[in-house]
Amino acid sequence: MSTCLAHGRSLTIVDLPPELITHILFLLNGRDIGNVSMTCQSLRAAAMVDTVWQSKCIKDYKLSTCDSWQTTFRDIYTKVLYKYGTLLGLWQLDLNPYGGVVHVSLDHGKILARQYSAPVNPHIRNPLRAADLFSISLQDCDGLELFCLRGYHQPHNCEIVIGTGEFTLKCCDTQCHRHPEGKQKEFEMWVAEETGMSSPNFSAFNQGHDLLILKFITTMFHREDILSFKALTIPSSKLSYPIQPGLFKGHYGSHGIEVVQLSYTEKASDMYKSHVSSLKGDPNVLGVVSLYGDTQANDVTDDKNRL
Repeated sequence: MSTCLAHGRSLTIVDLPPELITHILFLLNGRDIGNVSMTCQSLRAAAMVDTVWQSKCIKDYKLSTCDSWQTTFRDIYTKVLYKYGTLLGLWQLDLNPYGGVVHVSLDHGKILARQYSAPVNPHIRNPLRAADLFSISLQDCDGLELFCLRGYHQPHNCEIVIGTGEFTLKCCDTQCHRHPEGKQKEFEMWVAEETGMSSPNFSAFNQGHDLLILKFITTMFHREDILSFKALTIPSSKLSYPIQPGLFKGHYGSHGIEVVQLSYTEKASDMYKSHVSSLKGDPNVLGVVSLYGDTQANDVTDDKNRL
């Protein structure tokens, strides 16, 4: 880009004041800023200004401070967020027949994924149970650390492959997922976590005993496998909806508590079809519409119990 002056000299973009060049870079996306920086030394220097990348971090990822990362906004954007920023948000674990809800967020200098499970039955008003799944952070030598956080040992390496609306997680050391005292101890700890009992008594579970065994065997099998995730989108709110869309905890009789998603399809200006689908819980109903409603939107219900 150049303009001819009266004495024959051309004015190029690098002749602009530095603050104007910086403002132009603010208007570009991250990929374009990288391309501009490879054109000449002057534009490379302008692209190295950290406020340029701070604006990208704020606009694209709502990251306004880099203190906990102990590095520059440029490093955070170009080395972490540019490649893995699309992971941020809600995901559904493709773990048939149980599923699962995963939230990926920026957390104290890293990208952290947490898997959420329903509260122990029958305490539906208790908070969801959270377990760290994986993390992505910068090393001192400018490399990336991708750690699987599952299992009973220290964080260990993993691989993440991102597709369109999906990604996969592969643990590089599945031995870390096994309890050092063997499967019996692992089973006892798992049952205690699922039931809320320090010393579970299986005779008290009746039908639930078989469901527990089935769930343990299934989840144990998938610990050795590649986990797949698909994007989970929460529909937009609308004042006229009786209950706003979102994730809820739902009780399903003897099968325990599920995490369900409420959504709507609009029939007319004042008529809606509501759908409640299970995202995690009983093996019989994963992904199936558990509740269906056809109602006229007249009263707006308080949605304070939404997750």
